[in-house]
Amino acid sequence: MKIGNFIKRALFAGAAGIALSAAPVAQAGTLLISSISGEGVTINYNGNSQGTTAGAFMGTFDGNSITWWCVDLLKHVTVPGGPYTYTKAPFQTAPLAFTSTQQLDLDRIFANDFGSALTSTQNSAAFQLAIWDVLFDNDFNLSTFGGAGQFGVSSGNAGTIALAQSWVTGRGTGTPNFGLDQLTSRTNQDFVLPGPHGFVPEPSDLPLLGAGLVAMV
Repeated sequence: MKIGNFIKRALFAGAAGIALSAAPVAQAGTLLISSISGEGVTINYNGNSQGTTAGAFMGTFDGNSITWWCVDLLKHVTVPGGPYTYTKAPFQTAPLAFTSTQQLDLDRIFANDFGSALTSTQNSAAFQLAIWDVLFDNDFNLSTFGGAGQFGVSSGNAGTIALAQSWVTGRGTGTPNFGLDQLTSRTNQDFVLPGPHGFVPEPSDLPLLGAGLVAMV
């Protein structure tokens, strides 16, 4: 019995060690923005109108090439621009404070439509509009705006707006687990990007126990 209990404790201790060592941590680094692939639009949020470019940001984080998307309508960056100091961490952790519903809707947009997001400048722009709408719009309608908690697009390519609306409307009701990371800054707008593994499977007891056995061996 004592030997059996010792092995059991060792297995779970090993599994816990593997889980802790594999857990992602926040990483401060340098962000360089080289370009943005998208289209010019005029957006409206909380009754304030502003012209901007909706699309995919491209550049490097600590020298590694990445593509990312805006999740912040209050702060701005220059394109091209940098170097900026950003913190990379799993989405969502502080300082981001989206609700669980907003996080789930963002997850659905990535799970359903990220495969099309980088196939053209129009799709890149539509994907950004869809992200903004599920995070900042209380009626999920890109053509209605002006009130508190409402996001919309007052001018832009009609086809792009329609595509974004179709992605928002068709985001579904499932619970995907698409791996997302965030890039946050105190002074510049915050971003989201796919994590290194995209879809992340839910852990189960058996793989965890197996990891502990491997660790002990």
